[in-house]
Amino acid sequence: MGVKDVVKNLINKEWFLPPIQRTYVWADRHEAEKYICRLFDSVLNGYPIGNIIIWTTYKDISYREFSSDFKSKGGYKLKESGINQKKSLVYDGQQRLQTLFCGLTSTINGRTLVFNLNYNETDEQEREETGFRFVSDTKKDLKDFEVSMPTIFKSNESSKIEFRKKYCNKTNDENSQVRIERNLDKLWKQFVENNPNQMSVSEIKGDDEAIVNDIFERLNTGGIQLSMADLLYSKIKAVKGYEDFESKILDAINNITIDTSIEFTSYDLLQILHIIVKGRSRIDEKVSDEDIELFVKSWDSLYEVLKDFTTDYLVSRFHINRMSIVNNKFPLIDLIVFLYYYRKETGNGFKKLSDDQKKRMDKFFILAEITDWTLQSYTDNFCRILKNNDKKEIFPLEEMIDYVKERGNRDTEINENNFCDKKWFALKIIFKGTTYDWSNLAGKRYNPELDHIFPKKLKEMKDNPECPDYQQEVDVLWNLQPIKGDENIEKSNSAPKEYFQTHPEAFEKYEMVPSLDDDKWEVQNYRDFIAYRKKLMIQKVKDLYDIEILENKDNNL
Repeated sequence: MGVKDVVKNLINKEWFLPPIQRTYVWADRHEAEKYICRLFDSVLNGYPIGNIIIWTTYKDISYREFSSDFKSKGGYKLKESGINQKKSLVYDGQQRLQTLFCGLTSTINGRTLVFNLNYNETDEQEREETGFRFVSDTKKDLKDFEVSMPTIFKSNESSKIEFRKKYCNKTNDENSQVRIERNLDKLWKQFVENNPNQMSVSEIKGDDEAIVNDIFERLNTGGIQLSMADLLYSKIKAVKGYEDFESKILDAINNITIDTSIEFTSYDLLQILHIIVKGRSRIDEKVSDEDIELFVKSWDSLYEVLKDFTTDYLVSRFHINRMSIVNNKFPLIDLIVFLYYYRKETGNGFKKLSDDQKKRMDKFFILAEITDWTLQSYTDNFCRILKNNDKKEIFPLEEMIDYVKERGNRDTEINENNFCDKKWFALKIIFKGTTYDWSNLAGKRYNPELDHIFPKKLKEMKDNPECPDYQQEVDVLWNLQPIKGDENIEKSNSAPKEYFQTHPEAFEKYEMVPSLDDDKWEVQNYRDFIAYRKKLMIQKVKDLYDIEILENKDNNL
């Protein structure tokens, strides 16, 4: 079957997806656009792009449509089919079909696929590329010889002549004109004409949905391999009435992200459910019917806990508004599981906990993140402790610390080394009342960056024989302040006192620093400044969390 006919089946809503299919993942993976361009390059050059497997049935089965304009947030809506309504359900090939559909008819994550008609595949440098790329605005971003793929796809034979005239007239170079004509011929053959040999389509025979679903689980060929999470989601969605289970989780993730900017993945949430139901974080698709019932029943309660945890704990208590501030998600999972059992036992959320229990949660959070209590086995055992805890309103911090001591392969105390290694997290818990501004406008450096208050490349200290280790000495946590990227650029390598005297509005954003008339701001006194700020920051951790930061024996500051 040709690409043209395949995409028409999606446009005309003749092919659908069964509920057990995972979501579209190609657009979310690392370097997604690069891999998508390679798929289109394979089609352009007539390379095989794999088999499509469908099941055509008249049974009363829920289904979902392919997305006509893909955006990578939120869930999907299932449709109910009536008896005797014909449906062709795609069981293998979703990722390729969804990519072709959006690439040829609309956008992927708001960006349009375009092709350079003057692309030279014989050029050694250009051979590393494909001629395809994505643009945000087809009116502003197109280069001289580029054309959008949706424009090509909806064209006909007569418009090919118009394209040839339009683009060949843009250049007097005969080699370029030859390339334009050759590339247009290839585009037309693969994306406009009906080339029946581009894709093979196989059909599953029979009318037993259970057998078809079993075949789906065995179809793990090509593309991104099905993970255990994919298979577990498929098993749950195969149960009548639970077809929208994954969609609910995706919608919940989207809602939490909109409300708090904290982004979980569907894998994260399935992992938490797996701990609650199966008692371990490593996901296994081998589940009983009773397990599936528990997964679904546990979800509604867990969703409330997640909203509670992100809003009242991470955002309100620590002003954490990005998951990247946290070093590892496992300590978060431990805290979420504690709140899950607490809510299940008492019906209450985080705000109802006593101040003492909140502080115990804080202490665990910081110890676990800084000293790397982040192994799966740690989380499994922490959650076992939480489940077996008789008093669900008491966070069993001491028992968790005892477990870590018994294992003997992680610290249970924080020292300057491990604290300073986690710069962003360490600064966040010290400056817990400060919200980092992640606005990113027009591609400029607006995201927060770590400013060296005394710059590493301070002109006055260059080649200073009295301070040969200056750069190393100022490259420490105690000399860092998170600020917006554009402000960091402006301050650059200026002497701090000189800069702040002329930029008093910037000085107001720096925390735990002496007044500007203090001698510690003099360039030659940078060691006194760092020692002063270090003392304040360490004391702040003690005051807020009752955590001692042990001094390194080899530390001079």
